[in-house]
Amino acid sequence: MSRVKEVSPLCQTLVSMLADLDDSEESKEFSTLACNVENDLAKLTTSVKLAIDSKLLTGTTKRKASDSSEDASEPPEKKKCVEEEGGFTEKKLAHDYGVVFIYGSCLNNGKPDASAGFGVYWGDREMNTSERLGGKQTNNRAVLYAAIRAVEQAKAKKISNLIIKTNNLNLIQSITKWLEGWKKKNWMKSSGEEVTNKEELQELDKKLEGINVKWVHVDKCCAGIEAAEQLAKKGGELPLPE
Repeated sequence: MSRVKEVSPLCQTLVSMLADLDDSEESKEFSTLACNVENDLAKLTTSVKLAIDSKLLTGTTKRKASDSSEDASEPPEKKKCVEEEGGFTEKKLAHDYGVVFIYGSCLNNGKPDASAGFGVYWGDREMNTSERLGGKQTNNRAVLYAAIRAVEQAKAKKISNLIIKTNNLNLIQSITKWLEGWKKKNWMKSSGEEVTNKEELQELDKKLEGINVKWVHVDKCCAGIEAAEQLAKKGGELPLPE
């Protein structure tokens, strides 16, 4: 049994048991093979551990998708949300940027007794906004005014790069895809009709001068959108502005 010196206690026990049962050459060869396998496994385990330790030290390990989280500056979200982006990319963001969620709400939308409000959620009590919409009461007008107010607030805070998150895809497409064409056609659609909410879009377009905005479409599942929605609903319960 001299061939199996300096092996692990487990291997020694295995060899001893096999030797008691059968002292044939086949038994000895099997014992040696078992020890070799155990040694190979030990080397592999050590190599894997060293590789993992190296990645942990260099910070190159990757987290699972389920463990990922958004930037700490954004409000927490209850689950992963689908986002469709427009405008500038994250690589162009400077340090002076902000993230805001907007929402336009209208109770009994399209009816005579409709009441609309809009919410702007920054995650900051001083900047969070809940207002009643004046004029025609619709949710599309409400979300336009939410965007206008968010841009105004960003400029007041000297924020030059702003991420606006909304679940209203029509708003994003109006600004990022159709706006320039409408302006060239004197705010007329291809059907020959005037663009809906032209005045509000014109005001928002003017407010967007001098600020870099990235528009992001977010599912309603996000906590930030839900917070903005609650602010909008509270705004819809306020009296009409004079």
